[in-house]
Order: sequence, then C-alpha cells, then structure tokens
Amino acid sequence: MSLDALASAGATPPLFGAARGVGELGVAAGLPDAVVAAFGVLTHLGNPWLLLAVLSLAYLLADRLDASPPRLAVVLALGFGALALTMSLKYAFRLPRPPGAPADGYGFPSGHALGATVVYGGLAALFPSWSRRRTLAFVGVAALVAVSRVVIGVHYLVDIVAGAFVGVAFLTAVLRLVGSRERLSVADSARAFDAALAVAVAGLAINAALAGSLAVATDVLLGLGAAAGGWIGWRLAGDDVATLSLPRPALAVNVVAVPVLVGLLRLVSTSPSGPVVYVGGTAALVAALVACPAVSHRLVVRKN
Repeated sequence: MSLDALASAGATPPLFGAARGVGELGVAAGLPDAVVAAFGVLTHLGNPWLLLAVLSLAYLLADRLDASPPRLAVVLALGFGALALTMSLKYAFRLPRPPGAPADGYGFPSGHALGATVVYGGLAALFPSWSRRRTLAFVGVAALVAVSRVVIGVHYLVDIVAGAFVGVAFLTAVLRLVGSRERLSVADSARAFDAALAVAVAGLAINAALAGSLAVATDVLLGLGAAAGGWIGWRLAGDDVATLSLPRPALAVNVVAVPVLVGLLRLVSTSPSGPVVYVGGTAALVAALVACPAVSHRLVVRKN
C-alpha cells in the first residue's frame, strides 16, 4: 500500500521511511524460476496457520510423542507470543511490502521470519535430548523460511533480519523466564504464557497510543485473543494436561479437534465481528485448544 493510499484512507503515516531495499530484490529477480518456485514451497513452513496446526497436534499428542506436555506448551505459548509480536510491530511501523509483492499487508518485520525463528528455535532449545542433526535441521528450516521471503519478493532483507532479531530476543527472554531444568513444571510453562500475554497487551497499548484510540487493527486483536486464550487454557487445565496419560479414544478426539478448532480460528480471524466478540471468540477457541487433552480425557473416562 502506497503512502498516498495510506493518507487517503486516513491512516497514520509510517514511523520510518518506506524505502529500505539494498538491491536484494534485483538479485532475487535474477534467480532461475525453479529456484524461486522451490523457495515458494519452502516459505509455507513459516505460515502461521500451518505452524499453529502442527504445534497444536504435537501438543495434543505429547503423550505418544514421548515429549513433555509442559515443554510443548511452552512452544505453543512462544507461537502465540510470536503472533502477537508480529501483528503489533507491523501495525506500529506500517511499512509497505516491496512494489508488486504477491502478498497483502504490511512488510516490516517479516512475520514468517519472526515466527519460524521463535517456533523452530524453541523446538531446538527446549528439546536438547534430540540429535544434533535434528536440531540443526530446525535452525536450517528457520533460516530457509526467512530467505524465502526475499526470494519470492514479499519482503526486503531488512524485514527478515528484523524479524529474526526480534524472534531471537523474544525466544531468549522466554527461555530465561522458563528456566533450563530437565523437567519443566506447570508453573514454568505458565510463565511462557505470561510472556505471550504481556507482549500482546503491550502491543495493543502501543498501537492504541499511535492510533489515538482503542480502534486498533483486527490483526492486533487477533494476537491479543490468541495469547489470552493460551493463558486462560493453561491455567484452567495445565495441571491435568501435564499428568494425564491419554487412552486411544481421547487421542482420537484430539486429532479431530485440531483441524476443527484451527479452522474455526481461521474463520473468526476473517469475520467482520466487533472487537469484543473478535477477541473473545479467539480467546475461547485457543483456550479450548490448550485444554483439549484434559477435556477429551474427561469425556472418554465419563463415557466408560
């Protein structure tokens, strides 16, 4: 979106200048079509909806993946925090994408780079028992996702560098809050959800201050609703989720619940509802997702 278009729409002009390229788009334009197409596929590994679906499924199947539910809960909280950070920063800076970019929305920082850094970096950091090769693979995927955004022409280099930098900073801060103990407790995971919610609330406050009112972008409210839902869900069901061993029928419920809840979240994110309903609906769905292992266990036990 051009600065003239922003002004005619009554939007506040960007905090910094829109021109921020250093010739990287020209280099990317000269790459073979096959290379661009390959990076066009790789970029989906940083898609926030795909990351949410995969993380949610892993979290709900933690019992069968021989992974600690509190650790996977931390990664889930990191994802919600990354979403809130991305939306808050994009609408705070309001910098456009490169001219002709095949994507909508603001360009700075790169949400794919930020999210991939936080999620894949979190997986590598929180599961040190995994092989070194697997850890390097996660780091490599995050790097490829970031580079792909420049190759396919939807971000400048500075966008992905900023996204990765913010992602590393947020990941480091959360890991310090959570601690490095071999066995994370429910309280440790709760601190990660605290951090995600704090980031979302701060982002809302900053955007409201810049806008001069509480009428902030719905994407910012999406980040707030997701972080709040994770915070509520873990406090309601964290103790149960951390200790449950789910029978197969409960696991089946979880597997079905993931696409349903993520699909409903996607639907809510595009609905024209008011702010209260928008945030409340997002929070309720995310809370249900986080509490799903405990809920499915109770349903199966009660039925039997």
